[in-house]
Amino acid sequence: AWQRTVAAIEIDPYWPVHYANLAGLEWASDDIPAALIDVRAAAEADPKSPVFPLNLGWMEEQLGNEEQARRAYATVVELDPMMVRRLFFAQTNLRRSVADAALVAYLAREGAAELKGWLALDRNDWEEANSLLDEALSRDPRSGLSYAGKALALVGLGEVQDAAQWIEVALFLDPSSPYVLHSASQLALARADSAAAMTYLEASYRQARDISTSRLYYARAYFRFFLPGDLVPQLRTAVVTPDMASDFSGLADYYEGLGRRADAEEVRLFLVRQAAP
Repeated sequence: AWQRTVAAIEIDPYWPVHYANLAGLEWASDDIPAALIDVRAAAEADPKSPVFPLNLGWMEEQLGNEEQARRAYATVVELDPMMVRRLFFAQTNLRRSVADAALVAYLAREGAAELKGWLALDRNDWEEANSLLDEALSRDPRSGLSYAGKALALVGLGEVQDAAQWIEVALFLDPSSPYVLHSASQLALARADSAAAMTYLEASYRQARDISTSRLYYARAYFRFFLPGDLVPQLRTAVVTPDMASDFSGLADYYEGLGRRADAEEVRLFLVRQAAP
């Protein structure tokens, strides 16, 4: 894997994900200095991607370099404020403190209604979530995530039939979002449609597992649009929320019950990497 990644860099030295992948492999091989150099190179080459500073922060945290880790994690949540809801940021005191500080700053800004709405959903505050997500949709009527959250708020308010219309729009706008697909699974459960719930849950897991960091680069540089997941499994991603992790754990148990032990183990290993304790 290391040799192929080095060869990929020789072919295309401008794709930051190659350096991040190399860093992940170097870290797994205990070449810590090289891993830090390459993950920093990836972060500098693509300063808009939260994945690279996330891995830099994780490496620094593992080494006990708290200030360096804190700075890298602060960059992550600045780039993607929704990260504060992810399982990864709930696993250590350092990550929680960074997320809490970022959350206070972000929620004071205008235009934070979508995140506020999802945080209200996390608290089971359905009325507040419904109102905030209406506000979010008034600002961005093409946000599949806001439509999905609105659907869950309506489920919480007992309006399950109305919720179906909102999740259909969410799936139309963002059919590959693991969050939209997970919301669709939750709605299907509320409608007692266990088969659809499992179909959406499996799709949510696959999208979370195979998330790509560089589809746009791939399309522009190589004129191809169906790049699978582009990160080596030795890298960390912060995709799943605690609710998703709980349901994915149930998916692993389901696979185990069917005798699909390899699939069950794959899901469980994915969840360990998502937590990255």
